Amino acid sequence: MDAKEVQTYGKNIMKALAEKRPAAEILSIIGILRKGVKADEQLLRSTKIGVTVSKLKAHTNPQVAKAANELVGEWRAEVRKAGSGNSTPRAQNGNGTASPAPSSTPTIQTPKHAKPSNIDYTKRKLKTDFKGREEAYLVTGNDTRDKMIEMVYDGLVYAQPEDSEDILKIVRAIELAAFNHYKPDTPPVLKEYVQRMRVLRQNLKNAINGSWLRQGLLLKVQKMENLNAADLEKNKEYVKKNPIEYISPEHFVVMTDDELKAPQQRDQEKKFHDENIRRAMTAQGEKSISGTIQCGKCKQYKVSYSQAQTRSADEPMTTFCECTNCGARWKM
Repeated sequence: MDAKEVQTYGKNIMKALAEKRPAAEILSIIGILRKGVKADEQLLRSTKIGVTVSKLKAHTNPQVAKAANELVGEWRAEVRKAGSGNSTPRAQNGNGTASPAPSSTPTIQTPKHAKPSNIDYTKRKLKTDFKGREEAYLVTGNDTRDKMIEMVYDGLVYAQPEDSEDILKIVRAIELAAFNHYKPDTPPVLKEYVQRMRVLRQNLKNAINGSWLRQGLLLKVQKMENLNAADLEKNKEYVKKNPIEYISPEHFVVMTDDELKAPQQRDQEKKFHDENIRRAMTAQGEKSISGTIQCGKCKQYKVSYSQAQTRSADEPMTTFCECTNCGARWKM
């Protein structure tokens, strides 16, 4: 099957998805591609058929999703096999025996379990981790959802040594959980879904809370042994201050602003709040008498009050009230 035919079948798949054609029709196209396509890297790149078929992995029909997943896996295996089969030709020496052809660049053998100490994990991105393998993450058939996957992946992968496939699996679970939670079938709800994904990504990249969230989400696939000694020591120190617990993708999507904060951050904010309350309550500054504040206990308008900043600077001040008639105290 030539490239033109492959592209035609790719268009047929996209048309079937757009028109919500029966699963049997799509399975028929997959069967034709399985028999007719001899996968090689050039064909897959020029036709983008791998990307197209990968979109079927998220199909609502499990048979279609399974068949698409199997076909992409077969093509990937064929390409890898072809790549590993290419060897450098050897020249015949004077004795008639084969000798290796000279190489301009020497091959450096790396131990199988070597710990990469010179890799900058802070520069990892989805498009670099999966360069040439776009079909691995373009799986939803929806440009907005695929963009959300890329956005969250770039947040979760930051400074992490874990395998890209493991990270992508978690990111896809996060996106699916958010999609199922919001069910963005109308523009207003779609806006909420996109905004939530942006918030999650911002928290993953946050200088204070990001490391705690990333490690919680990746707890089951972490490979900390890949970090160099200095980074590993920093991580141990961080975990002492911020105990790591597993965060499931489903829970991550619905975590409150407070839950998204690392334990150390929550403790610091609580101490700050408590200290401001203590200072405000013990301060004996001049109080003003209000004729508009009513005492909830005796219903009189003889209330003295003072104000203090008990929260962050951009939050309203707290008003401390005391009824001069009955002595009741409260804050608001």
